[in-house]
Amino acid sequence: MRHSDTEMKMRLNRLKHLVYSILKDNPKTRDSDRLLYNEVCMELGYDTHTISAYEMLHSSTMPSIESVGRARRKAQEEHPELRASAGVAKRRMELYSDYLQFARGF
Repeated sequence: MRHSDTEMKMRLNRLKHLVYSILKDNPKTRDSDRLLYNEVCMELGYDTHTISAYEMLHSSTMPSIESVGRARRKAQEEHPELRASAGVAKRRMELYSDYLQFARGF
């Protein structure tokens, strides 16, 4: 079932606020999307230690790791004090540059 645009915007806005809260309260999540994703899922009531990968990938209620990453980028754009450490930020920029080259066909 497809969500309406308004419903989708509301879900993404709630996710952004949750991600902001986690980034603010747990600085380690600023450097790791995996850790951040785990914290988001736990906050939403999913026990990531017992849920199967199949359940995670096929759940219509769990946010995707891509959505959490986008919410992180938006939260960090709006709140620079929540950005990753310099080393992680540099590595992310290198990976982004590599991806752009790949997307352009080298």
